[in-house]
Amino acid sequence: MPQIQIPYDQPLDTVFALLTDPQAIRTRCEAVGERNVRVEVEDNTGPKVRVDRDIVVDLPSFARRFFDVQNHIRERSIWSADGSARRCTSEMVLGKVGRIDMQTTLRERGRRCDCEVTFSVHGDVPRLIRKRAETFLESMTAAAVRAEHAHYQKVLESQNG
Repeated sequence: MPQIQIPYDQPLDTVFALLTDPQAIRTRCEAVGERNVRVEVEDNTGPKVRVDRDIVVDLPSFARRFFDVQNHIRERSIWSADGSARRCTSEMVLGKVGRIDMQTTLRERGRRCDCEVTFSVHGDVPRLIRKRAETFLESMTAAAVRAEHAHYQKVLESQNG
């Protein structure tokens, strides 16, 4: 299961507020080239975030036969408090391609915080290419997670002037 660590120079509450802000999520999606972005956030017992968007993917030749260049992503996330940490469980359905299950944890580190993201990919493709497709989706997901958090880090740095 791939794991990505992202350090933030801001406090956990500041990062958490940004990661659950509907306008910040929309701006981040659009900044990385996603289209037709719809964001909904409910904040009853813990934020529930729904993001629907379209992405265009540069597919490797083996995948062009099975995947569309443009895919719709339906992401559903639920945040909860766990002591001084915040945890998020997400499921992303990638059109007809498959599903990504993701866990995100924000942990305090003094006046800063760390973000840890782990995920697993489940390809909905013929068995013959499933492993190759899942490896491609893992790589694509890791790059997307890094780009997402790089965007958020720039936003936070610009707010601190």
